Amino acid sequence: MKTDSSILTLLITTRSMEFTLYAAFAAPMVTTRTPGEVSWMQWHEARLVLIDTHDADAVISRELPARDRVILISLGQTAHGAWADAVRLHAERVLVLPAAEDYLSRRVASECAPGALTLAVIGPPDEAAHMAAALAMAAAAMGLATALLELRTTTTPIQNRLATCAEHLPIQLGGDIVGFTPGERGQIPTDILARTLARLATSRELIVIDCARADDPASILAINAADEVIRLEPGRTGP
Repeated sequence: MKTDSSILTLLITTRSMEFTLYAAFAAPMVTTRTPGEVSWMQWHEARLVLIDTHDADAVISRELPARDRVILISLGQTAHGAWADAVRLHAERVLVLPAAEDYLSRRVASECAPGALTLAVIGPPDEAAHMAAALAMAAAAMGLATALLELRTTTTPIQNRLATCAEHLPIQLGGDIVGFTPGERGQIPTDILARTLARLATSRELIVIDCARADDPASILAINAADEVIRLEPGRTGP
């Protein structure tokens, strides 16, 4: 079980079984508590708090202090009185699942552990792959625990696609190289990417992401979760 200080996203609900149906809450960085179980420290230190509209009254009755980054979430439809509850809880918005699942996955992923610096590289395939590899290899050479994520859907293994880059760089990547299997419509599932980012954020110091098109859902998630975004123009192949 996570300690209070390690909670990134706190989900307050008495319907935990229902929420496990949604991939957004399968990420290891989400801690679930009932309204009565939430301690003042958990409420205060969590980077993001999600409150089930079904349990909003119970949370309000706890008279917890007002805080930022609170979101109300509803299953299937907006609960009666949800907007009034949002005002009382100082919530920034009300989300209805499953319609808002993609947004919620991106938002939860953006609350990755602050110890991991995330860089997203986007641009022409060859240039972006070379830049991402160069950054990851340089970081690994400095002793940083590094992970390189490939978001371009291709039949060529990522190790082969980066081989040319590695031939021209003196340092071999000393971290993880992570690729993804495309899902429906040839796209990388955003929930899987969110869980991967959450896992790596707790064990790596640097995450470098080679993004695909700017309008690709997985790339949008990565860009939103990144601390810095490097955008390349055609013809640029070096850091």
